[in-house]
Amino acid sequence: MTQAGLGMVRVAVAAMGLAAMMAAANMATARSALSPADAQRRYEETQRNLQRSKAREKALARDLAIMERERAQLRKHLIDTSARIQRTEARLTEIEGKLARLSVREKTIRAKLAKQHGKIVKLLAAMQRMGRNPPPVMITRRRDALAMVRSAMLLASVFPGLKDKALALSSDLERLVTVMTAQRKEKARLEAENKRLAEDRARLDRLLAERKARLAERRAELEEVRRMARVYARSAANLGELLEKMDKAVAQKTGLGAYEKELARQREAERRATRPAPAPGGAPPPAAPAPGARPGEKQVALLPPPIELRPTPGTKPLSPGRLKPAIPFHKAKGRLPLPVRGRRILGFGDKTRYGDRSKGIAIETRPGAQVVSPADGWIVYADHFRTLGRVLIINAGGGYHIMLAGMGRFDVNPGQFVVAGEPLGRMNTTLPTSQNGTKKLAPLLYIEFRKNKRAVDPSPWWRTDVTGVPGFAPLGRGRRAG
Repeated sequence: MTQAGLGMVRVAVAAMGLAAMMAAANMATARSALSPADAQRRYEETQRNLQRSKAREKALARDLAIMERERAQLRKHLIDTSARIQRTEARLTEIEGKLARLSVREKTIRAKLAKQHGKIVKLLAAMQRMGRNPPPVMITRRRDALAMVRSAMLLASVFPGLKDKALALSSDLERLVTVMTAQRKEKARLEAENKRLAEDRARLDRLLAERKARLAERRAELEEVRRMARVYARSAANLGELLEKMDKAVAQKTGLGAYEKELARQREAERRATRPAPAPGGAPPPAAPAPGARPGEKQVALLPPPIELRPTPGTKPLSPGRLKPAIPFHKAKGRLPLPVRGRRILGFGDKTRYGDRSKGIAIETRPGAQVVSPADGWIVYADHFRTLGRVLIINAGGGYHIMLAGMGRFDVNPGQFVVAGEPLGRMNTTLPTSQNGTKKLAPLLYIEFRKNKRAVDPSPWWRTDVTGVPGFAPLGRGRRAG
């Protein structure tokens, strides 16, 4: 049930209550003109109508609660399934890296054995000849003494080298067997993880289809927003102009407008609460002396202590069925999840291959990697835009926008509200090639945060454990930048 649908249900409940009250008022005014028996019957009929209205109101309230629980449950399943897919993708990346290292070790050992192949053949041939013509025994005839001495001298010179080389060969073969056994185990793990990934993706596709069906009641409204997005994308000169137009369109059609007004009221209340009360005569109140300061000593303004915004153990989990952001975006620092697992190859402010400074970060991902929303907000754009390619933009409220570029598939529509961790789409499965065409390049997701149309560093917003999760390297030298 969408916010508009919930509003319609609440309006219906209020209308029934108003009708019941008007009926009671009409009964009271008409009671004086009726006989006692008629007035009694009218009173009883009104009471029955009131009871029916209350019963219907309770039934509607129950239906409303059921729909809210179903929406929350569906969104929770979407978030959990997307997180499970991302964890599986991280394990697949780890296994594939391990298999690549094992393959290198196997090639190294096989190359070493191939290099020694000639020496091994000669040693085996010598041993075979010695087996066919063994040296004479120590107790022998006098005429064989010279042959015995010569054979002993030959064995004394050859056997130590033969033994060392045989031991080295045995060690290399054992290492090769160990590597091949490890490869078999990792390939079995890879097969199991791929099977798990396929099952989770099939489950996610079913959940996405269910979410799409539940949005059917808002189809006309969302289609209008999508049509306006196409029109504005053709006419907008730049991304800032597109954001300005789409914000107005989405605010009119969704709960974004009401949320922005709520934030404005909160900011005004905070300003009033922190504004010092004027002293008598209009002079500002004197500042309280700092602890331990001497009388008459010049006072230095003290900054308020920093506020820890990270979630603490025992914090009540946020409801996935919410219809607006859980907290203002500027207070969400240290809480946001990365939208995708991968290797960061470009940081905010880094120099790009074009010579300018990056306004966001770039993450190298797996083909078809799952992308989730990094924050609560409204989708204001999800389509191609000029040279940026496929772009998805989230309005997080308070003048903040999140732009994601480089995705291959969108599972959301403009005007739709999403929560942090909810699936947005997937990365490309077809890989681009390098400039010289020698190798395939991994998909690249570009992430940019904007505050009042200006790019800001997204680093303070990511969760503190974000560099420690499997499948994400803090910052490395990639094969491309920008």
